[in-house]
Amino acid sequence: MKTRNFLLLILAFLILIPFEGSGQKKADKKKVAITYELSKIPGPGSNQLAVWVEDRDSSVVKTLFATKYTATGGWKKRPASLSEWVKKSNLAGAPKEEVDAITGSTQPAGIQTITWDCTDKAGNRVRKGKYIIRMEANIQNTKKCIITA
Repeated sequence: MKTRNFLLLILAFLILIPFEGSGQKKADKKKVAITYELSKIPGPGSNQLAVWVEDRDSSVVKTLFATKYTATGGWKKRPASLSEWVKKSNLAGAPKEEVDAITGSTQPAGIQTITWDCTDKAGNRVRKGKYIIRMEANIQNTKKCIITA
């Protein structure tokens, strides 16, 4: 039941909100906010999460967030941890600077917002078009949820 609640809360609160920042040129203002509610479930293995953007060809454009444990090598110790993101992002071949830029500690329970500035992992603006936001979460080492918006 706790696992189901975790999955439903993420699914129910994954919201994409385009917004514009202030003090920037109009062309540089486009951003997307991804908001979700995270519930913590105590037990073995911490809650792991990755959020990334893909293009229409299902290629990773940019990772927006990944929990530090998995991104910095935990995926080798726990292969089930964020396995889809690890594979799609080619994490094994990513430079340390790229990994450092997207990692963060495990997020606290509650409402979380991650912002995408409509750039790729090299910092270049992406072309106008449709993009896919993906989120993968693992709890208690093996239970997995993948959400596409």
